[in-house]
Amino acid sequence: MCSRYKLHSKPFELKNRFNLKKEPIVHFKTEQYPSDQSLVIGFSGPKHSIWGLKVDWASDLIINARAETLTYKKTFAQLLMNRCLVPATCYYEWAKIRNGKKSKYCVKASDQKTMAFAGLIDNMSNRLVIITCASPTSIAHLHPRMPAILDPSIENDWLDYRTGIKSALSFLRPYKKVELIKQLAI
Repeated sequence: MCSRYKLHSKPFELKNRFNLKKEPIVHFKTEQYPSDQSLVIGFSGPKHSIWGLKVDWASDLIINARAETLTYKKTFAQLLMNRCLVPATCYYEWAKIRNGKKSKYCVKASDQKTMAFAGLIDNMSNRLVIITCASPTSIAHLHPRMPAILDPSIENDWLDYRTGIKSALSFLRPYKKVELIKQLAI
């Protein structure tokens, strides 16, 4: 699952990594939380959106959407043509350790400094949701779900509205090139 992540890439690194026309504005924070303004990259370029959808049927923000249910859940099905990338350097998960304490882990891609989560944007409210998929076995002991990290080779296809929904959904699978970095016990 994803309820916090970090983006610590410099603007010029993001420009180069995502082949942007200009450097995006980056609000550096220790962690990104739901309801924060988050950098996203859409088909027309970078912008900031609020992380979390407001819906009538839930009191809390909807921050994640399961890849397996996107097409038949009305909330998400209507957003499938508004795909985006959510740049991140890692996301956080917690694991229980002895004495009831938890260890915080930073989960990051081992093959790239800045990864991209698959996301959907509601353009009317300028809000986004991060798509999740099953975790690979190497990190499933922390949580059975993870953000859908896109391989860099298919990021442009994910963004392109001409890519059919069925093809786009095939990109949402566990990213196996991840590593864990233990942060601290809390």
